[in-house]
Amino acid sequence: MPTHAQPIFVFIPSDILGCQAYPTVYITLAISTLGHSIKVKDIASSPRLRLTATLLLTIIIGVMSSIFATQVTPGGVLDWSLTLKVSSFWWLVGSAVCWLGVHLAFLNYDESVLVFADDQHCIAHIRKTKLEGLAALVKTDPEKASLVDVKTVLKNLEVKTK
Repeated sequence: MPTHAQPIFVFIPSDILGCQAYPTVYITLAISTLGHSIKVKDIASSPRLRLTATLLLTIIIGVMSSIFATQVTPGGVLDWSLTLKVSSFWWLVGSAVCWLGVHLAFLNYDESVLVFADDQHCIAHIRKTKLEGLAALVKTDPEKASLVDVKTVLKNLEVKTK
């Protein structure tokens, strides 16, 4: 993984930003990220990164909403028929879908971590992991199966037998 920042270029047509003089001019924003990719899990597990992602997406949606409002009110008169024709509407929809996707990913991460707050789930997970490890050991070397005392394994797993 490289230690320098990899620039990602985002092209935004100038008509979205309200530039009427040169509508074909593209404004280039360079957004730097560390490494090749940032995983949602990395962001979700860090409160500061979660805050930053939420804040940036909220600001983008706010700016897109303002631009959209400006584009559908030419001359100060609201014209709803322009809604699907202005590019800022589609950027706003895309931003909102992105915002929703990020928050659903955060929710899924929180739910996957929350199950480990339950002691019974943790014990079951540890038992499952130990049994999978034992099964892998026996599968790779069947000779070791005879060295495993089932009663000891059950006792270590705290399984009550009748």
